[in-house]
Amino acid sequence: MLPLLAQVEPVTGSVATGMAQWAWLIPIFTIAAFVVVGVSGKRLAPKVAGGVAVAGVGISMLLSLAIVLQVLRTPDSALPLVMERHWLEVGTLHFDVGFYIDHLTAIMLFVVGVLSFLIVVYSTAYMHGESGIRRYFAEIALFITGMLGLVLANDFLLLFIFWEIMGLCSYLLIGYWYEKPEAAAAAKKAFLVTRVGDVFFFAGLVIMATTFGTTNMRELFGWAAQYAAHAGPFLGQEGALTAICLLFFGGAMGKSGQFPLHVWLPDAMEGPTTVSALIHAATMVKAGVYLIARAYPLFAIPAVAATALTFVAGIGAFTAFFAATMALAAYDIKRILAYSTLSQLAYMFFGLGVGAVAATGSAGYTAGVFHLTSHAFTKALLFLGAGSVIHAVHTNDIRHMGGLRKYMPITSLAMLVGALSMAGFPGLSIFWSKDAVLSAAWLASGENKLFLVFFVLGLLTALMTAFYMFRLWFMAFWGEHRGAPHSVAHGEPEEHGAHHARPHESPPAMTGVLIVLSVFAAAWGIAMLAGGIGGFVFFGEPEHETIVQAIANPVSLMSIVVGLVGIGLAYAMYAARTIDPARVAGSGVGAGVHNLLTRRYYIDDAYNWVAGVAYVKLANAIDWFDRNVLDGVVNGIAWAQLRTSDSGRRMQTGNVQDYAAILLAGVLVVVMLAFYVLNPNSLLHQAISRAAPQALAGGS
Repeated sequence: MLPLLAQVEPVTGSVATGMAQWAWLIPIFTIAAFVVVGVSGKRLAPKVAGGVAVAGVGISMLLSLAIVLQVLRTPDSALPLVMERHWLEVGTLHFDVGFYIDHLTAIMLFVVGVLSFLIVVYSTAYMHGESGIRRYFAEIALFITGMLGLVLANDFLLLFIFWEIMGLCSYLLIGYWYEKPEAAAAAKKAFLVTRVGDVFFFAGLVIMATTFGTTNMRELFGWAAQYAAHAGPFLGQEGALTAICLLFFGGAMGKSGQFPLHVWLPDAMEGPTTVSALIHAATMVKAGVYLIARAYPLFAIPAVAATALTFVAGIGAFTAFFAATMALAAYDIKRILAYSTLSQLAYMFFGLGVGAVAATGSAGYTAGVFHLTSHAFTKALLFLGAGSVIHAVHTNDIRHMGGLRKYMPITSLAMLVGALSMAGFPGLSIFWSKDAVLSAAWLASGENKLFLVFFVLGLLTALMTAFYMFRLWFMAFWGEHRGAPHSVAHGEPEEHGAHHARPHESPPAMTGVLIVLSVFAAAWGIAMLAGGIGGFVFFGEPEHETIVQAIANPVSLMSIVVGLVGIGLAYAMYAARTIDPARVAGSGVGAGVHNLLTRRYYIDDAYNWVAGVAYVKLANAIDWFDRNVLDGVVNGIAWAQLRTSDSGRRMQTGNVQDYAAILLAGVLVVVMLAFYVLNPNSLLHQAISRAAPQALAGGS
């Protein structure tokens, strides 16, 4: 075995120098915050616990930004920046620990670092007065550690370890109010459903390790480059590579809530809104998309892409449409945003899957990653804006809101920016990245007509997204206030102290974060496009689409039209009231569709039936078989032995007379056998001797 943590020289890329050599400190500071807050317990004042978390995450963010600047100055030929140390060898398998920094790592470090810091700062005000606040900040710090470690990991096994850390933290944070049955159930649901995906991911790792002897990214990506030149270990292993990629995507489906493993994400809203923002914007669900983007050199191998990436695109396009339909009928402000996240994550997979068509591989990859970043800032803004609303009115139900723009001008404007961006309003962040995905799909449809179907689903999703986002905004902020400010919907715990006479604007620590995120939601997309994101994050050949080309694209024009139609329809139904939504949803086909959407297509009911009825019946049948058949046989043998031994016990009387009588009877039996059966001269023996041959002859 090699010496523990021996230095490894990279074959491709460069040994990390400068600030990059300290990249391992990025997750160290956040895990240090976790240890300090977690170990100190009640000895640490709540404000101090929050300060420790802010400091740990803030230092990690600054280190991340320094490394991003270094990557920007590093020539592409010198990337990735690698530092690895041998960890262990098992037979022919070897595993290394370290970090792998390229353009994808850099942009993810920026997004995760900035958003995590802003959400933790927001939490210091939003979670003020909560019981268990120290536990909250400790778990948040560990959660962020998991995502930062995952982004930096140089090895898929190391990535999987951080992946599982996030799974644990999501369980703990979704169930933060564990005394509430709904929160405890949601936490268990999230943990179990994502474990299904994790089994797929781990199975892919096992096949990778046993087939190729390594899970190291640097080696695997080098072999993928050799395969393009018809050389290397991947030749002849296309079937194994396809299986690995499909299993990896199975893991991503669980983590990122793609159909049919989507059911946990809407229920995850039972946790604090800040946790929802972290899960949906900076960590957890973005990890699944990152996994596919990170493993893209394997997915993009032509013999693999035809199956694996087409499957990724198909699941993405369908889930985008499917999840958007459920948002149309939801009334919980956080669940609407959760369905939106499911839909937009699917857009990211859709973009990455477009690489199945070789001519658009780079465009799809860039569009998918671009959409990940623009959605992260916009969705963080929307969730934290929803948290500001809940902080003011103590309800999640948008039917009990209305007119909040009069009382919460900053929150109202921030949510408007987020809604416009999510709706794809021209110029705002998601407009650029969403249209990049649709444009790549449109190009791919020229070579593969299946992608034309995916494109249509994506366009319809854009229409629904614009509608449900402005349905939310109009119902929450337009018109007159409709509910008592102290009402608590769905048994939501009293998160934020005493009631107020009327809705109120949130504290500066919260509104300040909303203002910063509003700038990102408005300007991130155009800044990235103007700065050449296609030349920074790309696969194969860089993309050099200009702003003029992007907005003049016919697909963009179609997207603008459907977005404006969605906004206009929402205005007519929920602001101008020229269309009565209750009438649409209250009779005929509309009522049936509305019920179908509110019941989530009965998929949760089906899962509950399988788990609570079919599984229980199967368990009862197995229990009956165990008790009546298996136990019956065992108990029958035991009963027979007991009766035999009981009869024998009764013979053991302890009286000499009884033993003598038995002995005499035995002697008589032996004598009779000897004289009447075994004696050749006895009549009985002769009769038996004559009868035996006749019986044998008749039988033959």
